Amino acid sequence: MSHLLDMPAKELLKEFGKGKGMTGAGASVALGAIAATHVLVSVCKLTTGKESYAEVHAPLAEIQQKFESKYIPVLEAIMQADAAAVESMLRVRLARDNEPDEAKKEALKQQAEKMLEGATATMLKLCNTCIDIIPLCMEIYDIGLKSAKGDTGMAFSSLLSAASSGLYASLINIKAAKGTAWTSGLREQVQTCFGRLHEYQYIFSGRLAAIYNQVQ
Repeated sequence: MSHLLDMPAKELLKEFGKGKGMTGAGASVALGAIAATHVLVSVCKLTTGKESYAEVHAPLAEIQQKFESKYIPVLEAIMQADAAAVESMLRVRLARDNEPDEAKKEALKQQAEKMLEGATATMLKLCNTCIDIIPLCMEIYDIGLKSAKGDTGMAFSSLLSAASSGLYASLINIKAAKGTAWTSGLREQVQTCFGRLHEYQYIFSGRLAAIYNQVQ
């Protein structure tokens, strides 16, 4: 599979909507997180380009460097990994459904279940990565260009959506695995993700409500 981000935008969107054999929803969600992080990079650049914000140039330049050298590459890898995982799982499941030999069918079933473990790890990584970016987003919102607060707020919303989607997909996979051994090791990680996500959802809702009250 060629890297999805090398595709023209319209072709990529058609890839998400083609139906049978489609690229996974996780890849589309990761794309949204990538776009949001690039928006935050832009806000950092706009702010550090203004002398009136000189006192925050250094911290914002550091945040920008983290986005570009760490978080964006991680999100791009997650996007590609999810698409590859879905493609592989669909191929194995199709072979399983068409296999007349019961022993071979069972082997393919086990292979598909094993793939579910990897797909879940990818979605939990998406959740954790977005949650790690959010505090940096909040810092940009607080000290960055005031006229770009709308952009930063929308990036915050997109990152929350991607994090909650990653956790949601993980929980669906864990439920589908029906208590297999690998799911027990994820309990603490899932609880941590849920708690951190809930905290930032609460913060975002509070900021949204504050703006709403200001315009009433």
